[in-house]
Amino acid sequence: MTEAAFRIANERMHRWQERSGGREPYLCECAVDGCREYIELTKDEYEAVRTHVRHFAVRADHVLQDLEEIIERHEGYVTIEKPAPLTPLLTETDPREDAHGEFRERASQLADEIDPR
Repeated sequence: MTEAAFRIANERMHRWQERSGGREPYLCECAVDGCREYIELTKDEYEAVRTHVRHFAVRADHVLQDLEEIIERHEGYVTIEKPAPLTPLLTETDPREDAHGEFRERASQLADEIDPR
Protein backbone atom coordinates (compact mmCIF):
# COMPACT_ATOMS: atom_id res chain seq x y z
CA MET A 1 0.00 0.00 0.00
CA THR A 2 2.91 2.34 0.72
CA GLU A 3 4.29 2.02 -2.80
CA ALA A 4 0.81 2.48 -4.28
CA ALA A 5 0.34 5.67 -2.22
CA PHE A 6 3.66 7.08 -3.45
CA ARG A 7 2.68 6.22 -7.03
CA ILE A 8 -0.61 8.10 -6.58
CA ALA A 9 1.19 11.10 -5.06
CA ASN A 10 3.71 11.09 -7.91
CA GLU A 11 0.94 10.94 -10.48
CA ARG A 12 -0.59 14.02 -8.88
CA MET A 13 2.74 15.88 -8.97
CA HIS A 14 3.37 14.74 -12.55
CA ARG A 15 0.25 16.66 -13.61
CA TRP A 16 1.33 19.94 -12.02
CA GLN A 17 1.48 22.71 -14.62
CA GLU A 18 4.66 24.12 -13.05
CA ARG A 19 6.69 21.13 -14.21
CA SER A 20 9.39 22.35 -16.59
CA GLY A 21 9.92 19.18 -18.58
CA GLY A 22 13.49 18.78 -17.33
CA ARG A 23 14.56 16.64 -14.40
CA GLU A 24 11.96 17.01 -11.67
CA PRO A 25 11.66 15.57 -8.15
CA TYR A 26 9.41 12.57 -7.59
CA LEU A 27 8.91 10.64 -4.39
CA CYS A 28 10.83 7.38 -4.06
CA GLU A 29 8.17 4.69 -4.57
CA CYS A 30 9.78 2.21 -2.21
CA ALA A 31 8.46 0.10 0.66
CA VAL A 32 10.93 1.54 3.20
CA ASP A 33 8.84 2.65 6.16
CA GLY A 34 8.94 6.41 6.61
CA CYS A 35 10.82 7.13 3.38
CA ARG A 36 10.16 10.62 2.05
CA GLU A 37 13.21 10.87 -0.17
CA TYR A 38 13.10 12.19 -3.70
CA ILE A 39 14.51 10.92 -6.95
CA GLU A 40 14.79 13.02 -10.11
CA LEU A 41 13.26 11.95 -13.39
CA THR A 42 12.29 13.63 -16.64
CA LYS A 43 8.67 13.35 -17.79
CA ASP A 44 9.77 10.75 -20.35
CA GLU A 45 11.55 8.70 -17.68
CA TYR A 46 8.49 8.89 -15.44
CA GLU A 47 6.25 7.80 -18.32
CA ALA A 48 8.59 4.88 -19.06
CA VAL A 49 8.18 3.62 -15.48
CA ARG A 50 4.40 3.99 -15.72
CA THR A 51 4.17 1.77 -18.82
CA HIS A 52 3.76 -1.32 -16.66
CA VAL A 53 1.61 -1.57 -13.55
CA ARG A 54 4.26 -3.65 -11.71
CA HIS A 55 7.06 -1.10 -12.25
CA PHE A 56 8.12 1.49 -9.67
CA ALA A 57 10.95 4.06 -9.47
CA VAL A 58 13.03 3.79 -6.29
CA ARG A 59 16.43 4.72 -4.92
CA ALA A 60 18.89 1.92 -5.64
CA ASP A 61 19.52 1.41 -1.92
CA HIS A 62 15.77 1.02 -1.24
CA VAL A 63 15.23 -2.14 -3.30
CA LEU A 64 13.83 -5.11 -1.37
CA GLN A 65 16.26 -7.69 -2.76
CA ASP A 66 14.17 -10.71 -1.79
CA LEU A 67 10.94 -9.34 -3.29
CA GLU A 68 11.72 -6.90 -6.11
CA GLU A 69 13.66 -7.28 -9.34
CA ILE A 70 15.69 -4.42 -10.77
CA ILE A 71 14.58 -3.93 -14.39
CA GLU A 72 16.67 -0.84 -15.27
CA ARG A 73 19.39 1.22 -13.64
CA HIS A 74 19.51 4.97 -14.09
CA GLU A 75 21.38 7.87 -12.56
CA GLY A 76 19.82 8.41 -9.14
CA TYR A 77 17.16 5.68 -9.31
CA VAL A 78 16.30 2.19 -10.50
CA THR A 79 13.12 0.80 -11.99
CA ILE A 80 11.95 -2.24 -10.08
CA GLU A 81 9.30 -4.82 -10.84
CA LYS A 82 6.99 -6.22 -8.19
CA PRO A 83 6.11 -9.97 -8.19
CA ALA A 84 3.34 -11.12 -10.56
CA PRO A 85 0.98 -12.26 -7.74
CA LEU A 86 0.64 -8.57 -6.74
CA THR A 87 -0.76 -7.57 -10.16
CA PRO A 88 -4.44 -7.44 -9.08
CA LEU A 89 -3.61 -5.18 -6.11
CA LEU A 90 -1.32 -2.99 -8.22
CA THR A 91 -3.94 -2.67 -10.96
CA GLU A 92 -6.63 -1.67 -8.47
CA THR A 93 -4.39 1.00 -6.94
CA ASP A 94 -2.98 2.33 -10.23
CA PRO A 95 -4.06 5.99 -10.54
CA ARG A 96 -4.21 5.61 -14.32
CA GLU A 97 -6.75 2.82 -14.11
CA ASP A 98 -10.44 3.43 -13.62
CA ALA A 99 -10.57 0.99 -10.74
CA HIS A 100 -12.47 1.14 -7.49
CA GLY A 101 -12.25 -0.84 -4.29
CA GLU A 102 -10.99 -1.01 -0.76
CA PHE A 103 -7.30 -1.00 -1.73
CA ARG A 104 -7.70 1.96 -4.10
CA GLU A 105 -9.44 3.95 -1.37
CA ARG A 106 -6.79 3.08 1.24
CA ALA A 107 -3.92 3.96 -1.12
CA SER A 108 -5.58 7.29 -2.00
CA GLN A 109 -6.03 8.11 1.68
CA LEU A 110 -2.36 7.36 2.33
CA ALA A 111 -1.39 9.54 -0.65
CA ASP A 112 -3.43 12.40 0.82
CA GLU A 113 -1.20 12.25 3.90
CA ILE A 114 2.03 12.58 1.92
CA ASP A 115 3.42 16.12 1.84
CA PRO A 116 5.11 16.61 -1.54
CA ARG A 117 6.78 19.80 -0.22
